Amino acid sequence: MDNVEIYNCSQTNTMKAAFRIEGAIPTAANHSSLTNSVVHHGLGWGIHIKSSAHVHMRNNVVFGFKPLGVVFQTVMNLTFNENIVASITEREDFKVHMFVDRRGGVAACSLVEKDPCPGLTVQDNIVAGSTFAGFVVPAHDCGTSDKATIKNNVAHSIAGSHSGGTGHYYYLNSKSSSQSTCMEATSAAAYKTSIQGVFSFSTTKKVVFTNMTVIDSIKGMGPQLA
Repeated sequence: MDNVEIYNCSQTNTMKAAFRIEGAIPTAANHSSLTNSVVHHGLGWGIHIKSSAHVHMRNNVVFGFKPLGVVFQTVMNLTFNENIVASITEREDFKVHMFVDRRGGVAACSLVEKDPCPGLTVQDNIVAGSTFAGFVVPAHDCGTSDKATIKNNVAHSIAGSHSGGTGHYYYLNSKSSSQSTCMEATSAAAYKTSIQGVFSFSTTKKVVFTNMTVIDSIKGMGPQLA
C-alpha cells in the first residue's frame, strides 16, 4: 500500500489495529509494505504486525491512537524507517483501576517475553507526544554498534503515568548468547521526557550506551543491572 489514508479504524480494548498484517510470509522480493501514508484517529492500536516476515514501512505518519501506536510481534526481516508516531494516549477506562497497561509509541517485540524478531530494523523515526514510553526496542550485542539496525530514533514529549515517561526503553534480546553479560544501545535522542531519556530494564551485568543525546529530561539515562 502506498499513499493512502486510514482514518477512524481500530477497536477499543482489543489488538485489532487500524492497519494489520498477520500471518504473511512472502518472499523478500514480494514483501508487504506501507509507505507514504497516514493512519490516524482510532479507538485502539494504530499498526500491528504479527507472525509475519518481509514487511517494509517507510515515511508514514501514525497518530491519535491508544494505548499503543505501533506494535511488532514475532516478526522476521521487518523494516520500520523514517516514520512519525504521535499523540498516543492511555485508555480512559483503565486509569480508574490503576492498571499498569502496556502502552507507548513503538513496541517492538516487547509485549511477549522472549519474542523472536530476527532482522528487525528501526531507524530514523520520531515518536512525539506518547504516554509511558516512546520506543521499546531490543538492544544489540556489545561492541557491534557499527552493525546496529536500531538507531537514529528520536523520542520527545513523553508523558509519565504509572511510573512511566521514558523516551527509549532497551531490553535484552533473548536470541543473543552474550547480552546477559553485556548489552548495548546506540545513536538515540530524547528530550522532554518525564523520567529517563534512555533506560534499560533487562537484568544484565553491563550496559553500554553510545552516541546518546538526552535533553530536558528529569533523570537523564541509566541502566538496570544484575
